[in-house]
Amino acid sequence: MIFILSKSLGLILMPSRMIFLLLVLGGITFFKNRVWAKRAVVLGVFLLFIFSLPLLPTYLMLSLENRIVPGEVPRDCAGVIVLAGSVDMANTRQNIELNEHADRIIRAIILVRQKPGMLLVITGGSGTFDQSEDRREADHLKRLAIELGVDPARIVVERDSRTTAEHPRKLAQIISKDKEWILVTSATHMPRSLGVFRKAGFKVFPYPVDYRLDPNYFSRFSPGWFVPSVCNLELSKQALHEFFGLAIYRIVGYTDALFPK
Repeated sequence: MIFILSKSLGLILMPSRMIFLLLVLGGITFFKNRVWAKRAVVLGVFLLFIFSLPLLPTYLMLSLENRIVPGEVPRDCAGVIVLAGSVDMANTRQNIELNEHADRIIRAIILVRQKPGMLLVITGGSGTFDQSEDRREADHLKRLAIELGVDPARIVVERDSRTTAEHPRKLAQIISKDKEWILVTSATHMPRSLGVFRKAGFKVFPYPVDYRLDPNYFSRFSPGWFVPSVCNLELSKQALHEFFGLAIYRIVGYTDALFPK
């Protein structure tokens, strides 16, 4: 149920889609109810203005990226848990094509190779509605890790989880909660991931990666604050996705805090 809800909300609540739907609604209702048509268009233009300027999306993204401050990696961790999200699963070519979140798997492999005694735990299946095709991201990431020099005997794969909430529940069946683990995922995704793993009883050390923005962006004035960009719509989408996810996870009890840290 949560999987369907999260995917549905993700499709509807994207800023670009909200703006498009409002403008279409305004056009459809223009000849029937011009008052509501104007309201829909004005709201659509307002959202386009707000989400395409860097101020709001940058503030939202930095509040996520700066939430979890990584410290020194513990020496006696059992291994590294890396969340899926690094592979372009829409690409069917033979080579593994990584996306903008490639830092997750790359950093996890680096950590494991620096500490020979640790395991590399890869978690993540398919995030599509159609689960009939046996294509799982964890399988691709395992293959990549082996190609980059990780001993297959040190790799543990969980290939059935579809959401952040499912990662710890599925992993609890194959690894120990009593040991300490390094948790690797994108900095914007870390607050929700950390909350879920801790609520599930895992002892995890957060290791956020994949930072998108300069943490000192607002330290001095820039004329660029008032220049709209399509890139800011993408940042808005990522930030809203995480904040909606945090709210939903808190409501259904997957985390103990609205904004874990």
